Amino acid sequence: MARRPYRPRRLRLAIKEQMAVRGISSVVALHALLREIGVDISHSQLTRIVNNESELLNLSVMNGLMTVLRCDATELFITEFA
Repeated sequence: MARRPYRPRRLRLAIKEQMAVRGISSVVALHALLREIGVDISHSQLTRIVNNESELLNLSVMNGLMTVLRCDATELFITEFA
């Protein structure tokens, strides 16, 4: 049986989309919500995450995002194929 070739893919976070659905209009507002629940992240790092410019994501930050955005991981992660 021949192996199927791998399809190049990119994992993208849909944070901006979830922010829009929840009426969160800025990274500043999202940052404030995360701080309220005890998630320690710098504004610049959060901006990189929201803009999909970060290659790493801390699980406590991920959990905080799911909490304040009231969603689960399947709503935040989008797989895009090349």
